Amino acid sequence: MVAVARRRIREIERHCFERFRQAYALPAGTVSYGDKPDVTLTGERTIGIEITRFYLQSGRIPFTEQQQGPLRYAVVLEAQVLYRRHGGKNIELTIAFEPRRPITPQRRTVAAN
Repeated sequence: MVAVARRRIREIERHCFERFRQAYALPAGTVSYGDKPDVTLTGERTIGIEITRFYLQSGRIPFTEQQQGPLRYAVVLEAQVLYRRHGGKNIELTIAFEPRRPITPQRRTVAAN
């Protein structure tokens, strides 16, 4: 699960950088992707770029990604454990959550079932 999550994060970072690269002129050089930094641009100078999350809403609001992200991750992890405990096979799913119905800590267990 951790390897899959890390791979997904790298895909998102690469996608974000490629969109940035299309919108802004970068110095000439070779782009390589890694972990620390996420992107290295090697040219006349070497530039390391770390991709981070940027939020436009206060992190205290229950439906923001800062609040929902960890809860969503916990719900999916708990559902996966329950599924496998009851004989479920090793499968991969894509799961979406309804942003207008935020997960609360109290609803987390219910959502996993």
